[in-house]
Amino acid sequence: MRNKIVPIEFINSIAKEVQKNCPDSNGWRLRSEIANKCETYIHPKVELLSARNLERLVSCKSWNRHPTWSYSDKNAQLVTSVIEAITAYLSNFPSTSLILRRKSEGIFAIKYFDSTSSLKEKRLMSKRIINSKDSRLRNRAIEYCSLSALKKRIKVENNSSLKLKMAEVIGKSGYSNGQSSLYTETKKSLVERKLSWSRRQYLASRIIDETTAEQVLSAILDYASEHNNGEGMAVDMFAGRHHHVELLCHNCISKISKQTLLNYINLTLIKFSSNQWTARYGNVSSVLKSRLESKWN
Repeated sequence: MRNKIVPIEFINSIAKEVQKNCPDSNGWRLRSEIANKCETYIHPKVELLSARNLERLVSCKSWNRHPTWSYSDKNAQLVTSVIEAITAYLSNFPSTSLILRRKSEGIFAIKYFDSTSSLKEKRLMSKRIINSKDSRLRNRAIEYCSLSALKKRIKVENNSSLKLKMAEVIGKSGYSNGQSSLYTETKKSLVERKLSWSRRQYLASRIIDETTAEQVLSAILDYASEHNNGEGMAVDMFAGRHHHVELLCHNCISKISKQTLLNYINLTLIKFSSNQWTARYGNVSSVLKSRLESKWN
């Protein structure tokens, strides 16, 4: 097929033909029906595609918005099942597998990435999809990406849950480059009043040793000192996010030696109000004092 194809129309034409022959199937039964009949309805049409048209098919940006599966939309189920069958067929040949690895987007890339058992293939593909606009692909790539690629991506990642996952992978790998900015990031979160649950989780994941813990505590104390109204450091300076600040303090206290903790005794001056976090983890002041009085370092 030398004429330029329109990817969505091509897939829909196959889906309509399959639907005529499987009118009452849905869900897993539909997948099974398509898998059994793909040699009749799918393979012949795919084989007619030129390499250029095959690239157009799998690299269409619209696939970034197509659901991995739908339990209510039968048409989405049908299209997904067709794409799954096409991907499985193309994966059998080195030349078409290469196209999938280098060019596929969205649901095509997801199906290929999930189906391949080759660790090398996943790593090669991850170099590209870590920067995909599809968050589902970036999520899959994190585990297989190099640390240098993760370092670059985490700076521009706008999905907080993915950013947290990247930080955890980097932390587990002992990768500490960029940790000096933890003070700046904590301070910025407080100043801009953006210390949400996901943001606190992200910061906490980067507290991996005494140095990083000190950076976070220093940022909290500096912010508190700058907003001191002369009557003690009141909790309202944290704009309703004081429970996140408290939990960050708990994370830090557990990482710092008693000798170093003496430098942060001013934490006891912050007037945190009683809440569910205090009841569960203890007041910051009492936790700090018990830590200093403990026989353990």
